[in-house]
Amino acid sequence: FLDYGSKRLGLGPTLYPSGDPAADLAIIRDFYEGIEGRWPENFGPIDFPPERPEEKAAR
Repeated sequence: FLDYGSKRLGLGPTLYPSGDPAADLAIIRDFYEGIEGRWPENFGPIDFPPERPEEKAAR
C-alpha cells in the first residue's frame, strides 16, 4: 500500500480466499480503512460490481 497522507508504504497480510467473497472483501476493506491515496476525491467503495442477468442465469 501507499498512504499518501502519512507518507508511508508497506505490505499487508497475505489473504487466502476463504470461499466467502463477502467475508474476504470485508478483510480487504478493514485493511485499507484510513489509508489515503493521492487523489481521495477519486475513491470509491470497495465492493463487487452488481451481477448481470446473464451471469445469474448461467448458475
